[in-house]
Amino acid sequence: MIQNSISVTQFDETYSLFLEFIREESGNQEFLGFNQGHMYKAESYKNEIRVKSLAILGTGEWHSKMIGAGEIVKLVVDTLELKGNNLVDTNQKYGPDALVHKKLLDAIKVGTNLLEIEQVIFDLFKTNNYESNIISRLISLVGKKYSLIAFLFYLKNDRKYLPISTTNFQYAFIEIGCDLKLSQKCSWENYNAYLNVIRQVKNHLEDKLDEPINFIDAHSFLWLIGYKNRLRKWIDKKALPKLELVFNAYKVSPINNFKSKLSTLPNKSIITGDIDWDKENRNKRIKGRRAEELVIEYERRRLVSLNKYDLSKKIEDYSKNYGEGFDVLSWNKDGTPRNIEVKSSGSNGFIITRNELNKSEEDPNYWIYILNETDKEVQIKKIKAPSLRNNSQFKLEPKDYYVSFSIEN
Repeated sequence: MIQNSISVTQFDETYSLFLEFIREESGNQEFLGFNQGHMYKAESYKNEIRVKSLAILGTGEWHSKMIGAGEIVKLVVDTLELKGNNLVDTNQKYGPDALVHKKLLDAIKVGTNLLEIEQVIFDLFKTNNYESNIISRLISLVGKKYSLIAFLFYLKNDRKYLPISTTNFQYAFIEIGCDLKLSQKCSWENYNAYLNVIRQVKNHLEDKLDEPINFIDAHSFLWLIGYKNRLRKWIDKKALPKLELVFNAYKVSPINNFKSKLSTLPNKSIITGDIDWDKENRNKRIKGRRAEELVIEYERRRLVSLNKYDLSKKIEDYSKNYGEGFDVLSWNKDGTPRNIEVKSSGSNGFIITRNELNKSEEDPNYWIYILNETDKEVQIKKIKAPSLRNNSQFKLEPKDYYVSFSIEN
């Protein structure tokens, strides 16, 4: 698993369970997206809190002479204590000294760091200072109060930033197979990683719903499954079985029985009509990522079945190591490497890059796994050390052209 990425296979399983969970929680209502139905009723308050908070702050009227007078901090405290604002926990259940905004209250009451606190809040909303600098300054002044700091950033720009509840989102991340830790990790690096995870979730939800959603909608999805670990508790109470993947994998020896000559055209199929290429490319990435995860799981099972538990733990995801030319580092029974290039295809054909082609020719440990997933099983065709330029086995045809040119000065 790539660090801080979500597992496509776990996300898919969690999403399926989420649909059942929402149906039961909403009184048998179908999940209709985020702009209607149960999700809208349950989660639309976040935008309302933001609108009300921005109206209180009135940042458009702020000017530098306000810094140090106490008005800016008072306005921020009013937003934090706004009725119904559960994006920041400001109750006193652990006493006044444990309040998330205690430093702000101290600044108002006795003037502690008032000038510095108001300066950094002013800079957050009124300047283009680097986020890492702003967060570092806030931490030094108010402490590692993650929910408070994230809330201020959310007020600044809801298309880039989101609120956070470390414990609840940690539960949600576990459900989607993400290894990012949040508790006691308040920093710009961790916050940025958190936001990147939710962007991944947004992409996957858009793929499921076949429509664009807002950044905060992906946040709401995670909040609903993670709050007090509610989805996991529901699953355990229902005693729902874990989805079992069935693999049907076999080694193949290709034979090129095509009668036609190799094509010199880039692509015989002409696509007409309006195509959302961003969506197409995103869907391909998601499908390819799921295929890679399924191959990793298959390889783990294969090695375990051979009693090679130590080797099963050494399987590595190489899909982001672009220079390697393959996706998964696995192992043979004798401990030699098995460098696997993963292709998702429902046919006996696939696209290969120049780098992958070169790797296949020079690496005797190279394998190509062609994966096709149906509702009932995962089929994997395995080709060992393929000689892709061998016309008796493969038909290798160009599909794209690279165009270059020069300009005379």
